[in-house]
Amino acid sequence: MSRSADIRRHVERGTGYAFREPRLLMTALTHVSSIKANDRETVSYQRLEFLGDRVLGLIVSDLLYKLYPQADEGELSKRLADLVRKESCAAVGEEIGLTDLIQIGPGGNGGRLRASVLGDVCEALIGAIYLDGGLPAAHDMVGRLWGARLKKPFSALRDPKTVLQ
Repeated sequence: MSRSADIRRHVERGTGYAFREPRLLMTALTHVSSIKANDRETVSYQRLEFLGDRVLGLIVSDLLYKLYPQADEGELSKRLADLVRKESCAAVGEEIGLTDLIQIGPGGNGGRLRASVLGDVCEALIGAIYLDGGLPAAHDMVGRLWGARLKKPFSALRDPKTVLQ
């Protein structure tokens, strides 16, 4: 059994999504530090992270809109900001076991960098699922993995500037 097959099975168990194109999954887990200088075929997760960030925002906005029909725009915006921030994505990534699966090269500073990019990798994974299975597949995965967070009681989240004032 190859390492990439083991990784695929682990991620598919954690996300509930089976990839048709495993290359997308491996790209979502590949940090730029692991790509050799002359390697023109391997790409890092950065483009998928860009896409996944937008897909996550759309899906969480849709879920919040449906889950809280009486909430005003301000409450929905604050909930959205809390749910899509890097720390929330990193927590989900850790829950599904992405930490040890990130492909990091010798210049990647090991574990310290892994913690700092875990949120990005989680977003890249969402982007990969979106490209592989479409919006319904990404929506299902986000709904499952963010479900409990979506239902947290609302506390008037305040931005740091407001708290300071």
